[in-house]
Amino acid sequence: MLSGSLIAERMEAEGPGQQPGGPHHGLAGAQTLAALFLARVAATPALPAVETGDGFMLTWGDMGERARRVAATLAARGVGPGARIMLRGRGTAELYACLFGILLRRAAYIPIDASWPAARVASIAEQSDSLLMVDAAGDFAVPGVASVAPEDLIGTALLDDPIVSAHGLPDAVLPATPADTCYLIFTSGTTGLPKGVVLSHGAVMTYVRGASQVYQLAETDRVWQGFSLAFDASVEEVWLAVAAGACLLPASGLVMRDPQLLASELRCRRATFFSTVPTLLGLIDEDLPDVRLLVVGGETCSAALVDRWAPGRRMLNTYGPTEASVVATADEARAGQPVTIGRGLPGYRVLVLGPDGLPVPVGETGEIHIGGPALADGYLNRPEETAKRFKVDAAGQRLYATGDLGRPLIDGRVDFLGRVDNQVKLRGFRIELGEIEAIAAGCPGVQLAAAAVRPVAGVDSIVIWYVGTADRNTIAAHVAASVPAYMRPSFLVKVPAMTRTVGGKIDRRELPEPTPRDVPEDIGDPPQGEAEEEVADAFAQALGRPIRARDADFFMDLGGHSLAAASAISRLRQRHPGATVRALYLNPTVRGLAQVLAAPPTPKVTSETRRASTRRHLAFGLAQAMTLPLVTALGGLPMLVMLGVLVHHGMTGRLSPLSFVIMAGLSIAALPVSFALAIAAKWLLLGRVRPGRHRLWGLWHWRWWMVSHIEAALPMSWIAGTPLMRLYARAMGGRIGHGSFLGCHGGMLWDLITIGDHATVGEDTLLLTHHVRAGHIEIGTVAIGSNATVGAASIVGLGSALEAGAGLDARSCLIDGAVVPADAVWAGSPAGPSSRPDWMVGRADGPLRPRAGRYLLGLAGLSLVRFLTLLPLAVAFALVLGTELPIARMGPLLILAGVVGGAVCMPWTALVLLGARRLVPPVVGRASVRLDSMVECHRWFADRVHRMAVEQLYTVYGSLFSATWLRLLGAKIGHACEVSTVAHVVPEQLEVGDRAFLADASLVGSPAIHGGLVRFAPTRVGHDTFVGNSAFLPAGADLPDNCLVGVLSTAPLDANRQTDWLGLPPVRLPRRQKVEGISEAYTVAPTSRLIATRAVIEALRILVQGGITGTATVGALWLAAHALAVSSLWLALLWLGLGPLVICVSAALLLACVKWGVIGRFRPGIHPLWSTAVWRIEFVTSLYDALAGWVLGPFLGTPFLPLYMRLLGAKVGHRVYLETAYLCELDMIHIGDDAAMGPGVTLQTHLFEDRVMKLGPVTIEAGAHVGAGSVVLYDSVLGRGSELGPLSLAMKGEHLPAGSRFIGCPAQPV
Repeated sequence: MLSGSLIAERMEAEGPGQQPGGPHHGLAGAQTLAALFLARVAATPALPAVETGDGFMLTWGDMGERARRVAATLAARGVGPGARIMLRGRGTAELYACLFGILLRRAAYIPIDASWPAARVASIAEQSDSLLMVDAAGDFAVPGVASVAPEDLIGTALLDDPIVSAHGLPDAVLPATPADTCYLIFTSGTTGLPKGVVLSHGAVMTYVRGASQVYQLAETDRVWQGFSLAFDASVEEVWLAVAAGACLLPASGLVMRDPQLLASELRCRRATFFSTVPTLLGLIDEDLPDVRLLVVGGETCSAALVDRWAPGRRMLNTYGPTEASVVATADEARAGQPVTIGRGLPGYRVLVLGPDGLPVPVGETGEIHIGGPALADGYLNRPEETAKRFKVDAAGQRLYATGDLGRPLIDGRVDFLGRVDNQVKLRGFRIELGEIEAIAAGCPGVQLAAAAVRPVAGVDSIVIWYVGTADRNTIAAHVAASVPAYMRPSFLVKVPAMTRTVGGKIDRRELPEPTPRDVPEDIGDPPQGEAEEEVADAFAQALGRPIRARDADFFMDLGGHSLAAASAISRLRQRHPGATVRALYLNPTVRGLAQVLAAPPTPKVTSETRRASTRRHLAFGLAQAMTLPLVTALGGLPMLVMLGVLVHHGMTGRLSPLSFVIMAGLSIAALPVSFALAIAAKWLLLGRVRPGRHRLWGLWHWRWWMVSHIEAALPMSWIAGTPLMRLYARAMGGRIGHGSFLGCHGGMLWDLITIGDHATVGEDTLLLTHHVRAGHIEIGTVAIGSNATVGAASIVGLGSALEAGAGLDARSCLIDGAVVPADAVWAGSPAGPSSRPDWMVGRADGPLRPRAGRYLLGLAGLSLVRFLTLLPLAVAFALVLGTELPIARMGPLLILAGVVGGAVCMPWTALVLLGARRLVPPVVGRASVRLDSMVECHRWFADRVHRMAVEQLYTVYGSLFSATWLRLLGAKIGHACEVSTVAHVVPEQLEVGDRAFLADASLVGSPAIHGGLVRFAPTRVGHDTFVGNSAFLPAGADLPDNCLVGVLSTAPLDANRQTDWLGLPPVRLPRRQKVEGISEAYTVAPTSRLIATRAVIEALRILVQGGITGTATVGALWLAAHALAVSSLWLALLWLGLGPLVICVSAALLLACVKWGVIGRFRPGIHPLWSTAVWRIEFVTSLYDALAGWVLGPFLGTPFLPLYMRLLGAKVGHRVYLETAYLCELDMIHIGDDAAMGPGVTLQTHLFEDRVMKLGPVTIEAGAHVGAGSVVLYDSVLGRGSELGPLSLAMKGEHLPAGSRFIGCPAQPV
């Protein structure tokens, strides 16, 4: 057997057996990290240095330029040799550049993990005398320390310095020496304060040279950089990549917390080098075929792990403390062989010494010591501890006593046996238990504390035992304020005294095992009384944990979020129908909510539902079927005239360019005829309408349905907001005052509406003159007094009124029967008294002039634009007719023409609409102009062009192309934004920050109109901000970064960064349910491959929209041409009259085929934005939404629409009344018998939250009614016979009790 001294000599002489070498390509001469970096930049400037998850890549040349820029900026800030700069955040391209730039200034960097609490960072800053922090997170400040973002160091370096010219930046590089400090890493310390380990350039270069020989990386390697820069394992990843010229692949913290996502990312990004801790590696189930070199360290590696991962690749088991520059030993780990920590790297001395300081014999246990030039200088400002751990041997050489036990083996390798002292490694983090003990002992009421790591239920957890009077909650809060999350105790066990060894030391092995009762509990008094116990039980069931404190905050203390809030309220509603989510947000404690619920309960609404007989329902459907062709023909007259000319000229051989001129002229001339027919139909079929109650599916209902659908086919939004709207409303029976502004359009019984002189009704406001409720149609009046104002996108309920001078703020709902007093202002849903907003102050001087002529010209222009968008389809049909084939044989060729012509229509339409938008000058800046000004006319025309774009290019919105489209219209859209069908937008006034998300139907930048004035202002949506479906932002809103505005909600004008808002008026969400564990590569940082795949799928979706439209339209034309060829003009005219209906039915059937072919059946689930699952879902839902407006519009309010919904997979009961087609993933919708959905209702079976799509079911039970403009979110249930009023929101997971009546956003009982 070899002696210990011989083993020590062998260990000094031998490395792990690799061929000698060093840093690659002639870089071995570098003596400092800075010199190594510059040599790499010079040697291989074109090779990739960093590649991020979204495909962004920097070469070594790029990195060198950025690092020099950082050095120049630091020089301008006075940073020079010896300075210590904190570097906070995970590895990114920007942070790497800052790291390299710091070293180029001969300064040292101090890596700071973003999760560390402010107290720990402040302690590090104080110990290191650091006055500057490069902070990639930017979420807190350190007193006395300047903070700068990495981008500022890189992108704004010395831009104002006169010496900076086109020749480049001044050279701020200062050559470092091997003795200079390159970085300080702070680890856990026994005193309760983190201790800094000081590493020199020479020490770390010793490691880089030795590890490069052993690891043998090459320029072709792709190095996974998963460790936080605050842990020295990142030095291994970064600097070995620099030495080899390999490419760094930085990972997000989110990825590193999810083993399966980590595996997916490693495969997707083709990593060849992966360094990790054994614990994390053991959680990865899938293979990593591209990883050729797998390095583990930081913890003991099991033989089973080696057997699992070593075959098929090279695997190294490493060991080394921070004090010895990352890694000191390495061993080739092979399946079926013992696992050791191996031998010292080249340049290292590794000894196993006994208490006498001499090497122990082979097979004996001793403390591992490390020597050589790779050792740290010592501990910052701790000479005594430095002297204790860094010793000098008999030969005068330094040795570091690691505190680890080892056993030398016969072949020179070392077997690792654990710790000597109180330091542990947990999940790869080095933890000084003494630090935790010292902090806990410093808590008032604690006499003594001991800490250890114990396995509890199979999971290693930090446990604190303590003696004293303090309770565990106080201690937990005290410790959490000073240590990072990985050092916080999971259990706090109170003991009467500490168990001790014979020598008097605490014997941690004999301390009691922790139990569930030792988990830190809620702080405060327990619930008192039956009401509080009931609330506490609802909280407990929603959160899955007991609630023991009556004053614990549901969100901040108990970890609740929005979905849990809805769940708790739904449980409480079983006994308290008046419970609301808003009440919980405003009263988030057991005590507070119990007091709210103690109010007298709201009596249930007991409206008796009169169910129509099946015979009556069928008879009504038959009557509608017989009149549908007439309704669609009258409503689509401009289209009919155009198609008629096309068919007639084509069949008679007279088709020429003049035919298209005639079609354009007739499409313009047919517009006023269409409005005249709608007016005539109203008076012929309905006469003068009076308040009352009519049976659903009855004769009056049929007459009203015909009139409303003829009107619905008109472009009502074109005349809304113009003087022509007043003329139309009066012609339909409305009592409309002089100088009034009507931004509303369609769906209203004008006989019942009174609007006073100079009153304002904002754009897209609905004056609700009817309800479908309890088997009846209720008809009522709406009155808007003189000089009164209703803001945009509001709803004024049945029988309600605004008196003279009153106001209703934008995006508000005035409930049925409510009256806003004279000169008062109400806001919200349901509306209540409010202060008068700034935009509702002041009036235009002098009377407004009608200026009808300019708007008539604008309408003619819009008609011509619409005709031009259909031109490719008409040309395709004309080309087929010109083939002189028999009509009967033209079918296949016409279908092809329809597909191609329709697909061509999409980009052609974009060009036409873009050209139309450029006809009028943009509106810029903050201004207040008169309604009769040319500026407002231009704004009106541009807005109507944009609305036409949303209708005809719907599938473009929400795609990768939408941001580009809005930029072309004049908006400033940042990088990686998701923008869907925004409305009310003035593009040139809109600025959207990077990574922002604007969801479907969001109203952004809506101009304010009052008193004859329209007010414009720039609107900004900050970086990483989310604006939800149907949310509302007025003109001039400046939404800060990292905010969220919920569905159907708005935000206050003074909202702060990183705040979430829900409701009308908005209430701040203390905490919401967030999606975690999804790789950023699938949310905000997709790969190039994902981007390309999504672009192809979405381009196909856009073309399919045009193809369906074209095929259905050309098919109808072919039927008309065939009738003309084989029979008579009268039959051809009949077919032509059926044309619009045939087009709608054909497109609907084609859409159904696409749905079942692409997606099959929709199912609940969670899918990240950048996934094929989402793109397939959006392929279908976007097509459905694009076609629903005109394809399904004629069938609203008929028995045929529920049948079609069943065809698409929805579960729809008998006699269901639908005035809406905004149902999302139909397979997850269940609507019971005799339910009714009002106009504009959305059953929202999915939402994007944190760029992750969540899908769930919506259930509307029998007899329930949902009012106009309301939204029901997924996982919600509206009980039997319940009612959700207009402009209301049913939250996720909410349950409205049977027979109840709710209204508001979020919903509350009436």
